[in-house]
This record gives sequence, structure tokens and C-alpha cells, in this order.
Amino acid sequence: MVPNRYVHLNLVLLSSILISQCFAFTHPPEVLALKDLYKSLNYPLVLKGWNGSDPCEESWTGVACSGSVVTHIKIQGLNLTGHLGSKLYSLNNLTKLDVSCNNIVGEMPFGLPPNATHMNLSHNSLNGPIGDVFTGLDNLKELDLSYNNFSGDLPLSFGSLSNLTTLFLQNNRFTGSVAYLAELPLTELNIQGNMFSGILPQNFQFIPNLWIGGNKFRAVDNSPSWTIPLDNIPVEHNISRPPTTQASAIKNYPLHKVSEHKKKHMGPGRVAFIVVGTLVATGVALLVAIHLNKLRAKKNLNLKRLESSPSSFHSRPTSATIEVSSTALDEIPPIPPVDSATVSLLGPMQLASLYLNNTEEPLRRSFSRRGRSTGRMKVYTVAELELATNSFSEGNLLGEGSLGPVYRAEFPDGKVQPKAIF
Repeated sequence: MVPNRYVHLNLVLLSSILISQCFAFTHPPEVLALKDLYKSLNYPLVLKGWNGSDPCEESWTGVACSGSVVTHIKIQGLNLTGHLGSKLYSLNNLTKLDVSCNNIVGEMPFGLPPNATHMNLSHNSLNGPIGDVFTGLDNLKELDLSYNNFSGDLPLSFGSLSNLTTLFLQNNRFTGSVAYLAELPLTELNIQGNMFSGILPQNFQFIPNLWIGGNKFRAVDNSPSWTIPLDNIPVEHNISRPPTTQASAIKNYPLHKVSEHKKKHMGPGRVAFIVVGTLVATGVALLVAIHLNKLRAKKNLNLKRLESSPSSFHSRPTSATIEVSSTALDEIPPIPPVDSATVSLLGPMQLASLYLNNTEEPLRRSFSRRGRSTGRMKVYTVAELELATNSFSEGNLLGEGSLGPVYRAEFPDGKVQPKAIF
């Protein structure tokens, strides 16, 4: 009886195992692919649940399912090591794969999820040349391989990614041509910081967001000019989304080397125009400054003459002129000074009247008080003096007296007399 009991128990256990395998929730090939990835990543403890048997029925870290199939794997930034395994091609229903920002090494696996639309392998230590691993990935829209150690030329299979709109390859060691990317429907392309060379495809000018700095591209002699949209080099790569600053444009790449795209080229004609314009503007500014300085100096000289002597004005005559003999000039008393603030606000004719009103009576009283006069004084208007001295011309200037300049004056009556102006 005892042996029969053990046989019965073994049959029950075997039946339960077979039934569990028959009714497993997740598609078995996908479970095997995840198990292979878990092993290749050195069985990391941070991947909770991955040592189980059913990722869609259980809770596996970073795994999302739709029904019984795996659709998303997002295990970025978990400090994972190891490599990507060799069974990713079995994940037939996977659309998003993100293993970025880890320490994964090795080469790009030949078998990739065939229906993936987004793959992010950036910020790892993947290396070596990439083989023709992209054949058949017709649904792939976004691919990020940036910040790794990939090298060599781009594979021909890049040209088969007919729906690829976003491609980031920056900061690797890729070489050779980018011709295989020319016909892709790209809206965002970042290939800066590699060692690409050769000629930039003409189609690149239609990519709205393009980053190409730090390569060895060249232009062909006599090639038609075209505009390439460029943008500022990002300080660091944005894993979730690329830089979205609106691109600017530069024309005519240099013949031998394309410089960093943040430097905009300026043609020789534009440089010459700017230089000539600067020189002309500087010359005009100097002429204006010199002219203003002369006017300012002349004005300051006139004001100094007005303020330096209360009894004489040495610029333009602004007072009346008195005809006196040489002995009478020495006895004329000082004339009360005119306040400089008042002078600056009065015109020549107003100042002449003010001068006469302040000085005419004191002069007469002074001579009558002394009781002696060597000659008759006569007061002339400014207009009469200007007429008699030919507008105070230099030809009529006889010299300087103690009271001011002395001019030769010829009056309508034929008299020619020296006149002291003060």
C-alpha cells in the first residue's frame, strides 16, 4: 500500500507541472528571451521577479505586457552590467526597449526585436562595428545609440529603416560616409562628435533638427550652395527627448572642413561691407566731434572774455563805442560789470542797450566832476560801428588798447578815426 501511495503522489505532482506549463500566461518564447537577457546581465538583484516563471502574470521590474505578450522593457539607469544576450529577436511583440544609462558592454546583437518602434541603448559601453542588424525593422521610428563606443562605418541596413524619424548617433567613433542616411524620413538627426567624413548629402538640408559638428565633412568644389539647419550643441544629451530649440541656418559650408555648427560662417563680401561701413561711420563721427569741439571752444572763449573784464568785451562788440582822445581814455572810470548769468541770456543788441544804460550817465558825471574834458564823446550804435569798420574786419583792426581792441572806422561824413571797443 505504501508504494502505491508514493506512485499516486508522483503522478499528481507530474500532472500539476504539465498543466501549469500548458496554461502558462506569457508566451513561452518571450519568457525564454527574458530569461536569457537576465542571465546575460549577470542576474542583477535590482530586477525583481525576473527569477520567476511568468512576467505577465507576475510583477517583473521594467516589464509591461498586453495580455499574454511582452510589449515594453524599460530598465534604464539601474547600473546594470553584462551584455544584451542573443535572444531579443524572440520578443516579437515588443515595441519599446530602453536599457539606457547602464554599464552594458559588448557588441550590438544581431537579433533585435522585429517589431520595435523605439529603441534606446544610449549611455552604455557598447562597442565594435555594427553589422547589418537593422534589416526588417520596418516599424522602427526612434533609435538612440549615442554615448557608446561604437566604431567603423554605418551598415547598409540603416538604409532600410523606412520609417525612422529620429536617430541619435552622437559621441561614438563612427567613421566613413553617412550616405545610407540620405533617403530616410528623418526629422531629427544628431551625428556630432564622431569621425564621419566625405560629403554631406543634399537631403540633409531638409532635416528640421540637425547636429553635425565635430566630424570631418567636406564640400565639393563648385557644388551648389544650400542651407543646412543647425542648432546649438546641447550641453548633455536628453534621454527622453532630443533638444528642441528651433534650428538656425548657415549657407555654403567651407571647402575643406565643416566647423562646429554653432559657429556661423560669414562670407567675404559681408565682412568687407561691415569693415567699410564701420570705417565710414567712424570717420563721420570724428568729423562731427571735431566740429562740435570747435564750436564749444569758440563759445567758451567768448564767455571767458565776457567774464574776465567788466569793462571790455573782446569777441563780437556788444557795447556802444565812445569817441575819445587818448588822454580821456585813461580817465574813464571803471564800468560796472554785467552779471555773467544775465549776459548769457541776452542777445548782442540787448547787451548793447544794457551796457549803455549803465555807463552813459556815470561817464558824463565823472568828466563834469573833474571839470576837464579833452574831447567830445559820442555814442555809436552797434549797427553804425559795424558799417564803419566793415563788420569789424581784421583789415580794420589797429591793435589792442587798455579797454579792448581798436578799429579803424570810416564814417559817412568822411571822417576816419580809431575806435576803442569795450
